[in-house]
Amino acid sequence: PDWRMQYKDGRFLILARDAFKHQPFSVRFALSWTIWEHLYSVFHESTKAREEIERTPAFEKIKFIMHKFSILPDTIVDTSPQLRALAKIRNSVIHYGVPPEQDHVWNDMLLMTRLTEFVIARTLGIKPSNVLNTEEELLQYLNRNMSIISAEAELSQPTGN
Repeated sequence: PDWRMQYKDGRFLILARDAFKHQPFSVRFALSWTIWEHLYSVFHESTKAREEIERTPAFEKIKFIMHKFSILPDTIVDTSPQLRALAKIRNSVIHYGVPPEQDHVWNDMLLMTRLTEFVIARTLGIKPSNVLNTEEELLQYLNRNMSIISAEAELSQPTGN
């Protein structure tokens, strides 16, 4: 099939098989993230040097894949702050072996693994199922994190006396 040529013989499917096995959730999350980064490199290996691909911030890779596979709703313009929050979880899991202690972290990790299922379906030309309300959870995540980011920005503003 065409997807084999386009996606390097489907290496991402081997990663997906491992990511969706019954195993510690942080492992599933890390493997899901690896799938996104792998797909990013597949799409850019002919236009960017390997070092440039490796230096690209994780949140930008995720943002690219979300746009490439039409996962982000059209109403969301800039997702960088929210995706940076997901990257923070990724960095903690990868570098320290545990997610950061923060509200909603397990739900956010679960969302990332479910979105990975969406990406895989789309690479294979299949319409992903929303039976687990993944699209609605993504909207909630984006809106929730936008509210937190806005509140933090307000708190960091100097007050006029």
